[in-house]
Amino acid sequence: MNLLQPACSTTFTALGDWHRVGITQYHLKNFEAAATAYQNLVARDPKYADAWLNLGRMLYEQNKLDDALEAYHKARALRPNDRKTLYMIGRILVAKNQWDRAIEILDTQVKRDTLATESWLLLAQAHRHKGDTKNAQEALATYIGAQGDRPEGWAEYFELGKLYQGHIDAAQTIYRSVLKMLPSNKEVQDSLHTVSN
Repeated sequence: MNLLQPACSTTFTALGDWHRVGITQYHLKNFEAAATAYQNLVARDPKYADAWLNLGRMLYEQNKLDDALEAYHKARALRPNDRKTLYMIGRILVAKNQWDRAIEILDTQVKRDTLATESWLLLAQAHRHKGDTKNAQEALATYIGAQGDRPEGWAEYFELGKLYQGHIDAAQTIYRSVLKMLPSNKEVQDSLHTVSN
């Protein structure tokens, strides 16, 4: 997809017009129309970082991950340290199972922004998929330390526990911790029962 080619020809010429159309269509959850507006915007002003960011989000919402990644890379070229951009690049790379590239991007972000808690969760997922339990656990501990009440972190901790099933004590400890936070989760209950017998 050529992201610099205007997506449609209309009478809109002002950058603000396309921006307003994009915002309106986004709020209507019409992501394709919003993406079209942002494509027209970046075609007219390729150095408009926010427009690239918004285009990336609209493409991501349509599950057009390669195109979204391209848009976010354009945004990053204009704003290398933008936390939203780095997070979304990392998120897409995790979704595409590109663990090493995801870890590289997300490590860059969390070193610059220690409060980027959602990135710690993505880092934990990427490390877990690579079988790196040490780094996965460290990233997850940081996430849970900041977002301890959110079930996503505990669900990821449960997934990490599955890598420890050969080490019964470690698996039991993880499953018990998860069960305290997700007491009605049948899969966690069954897994704890399995490693305890």
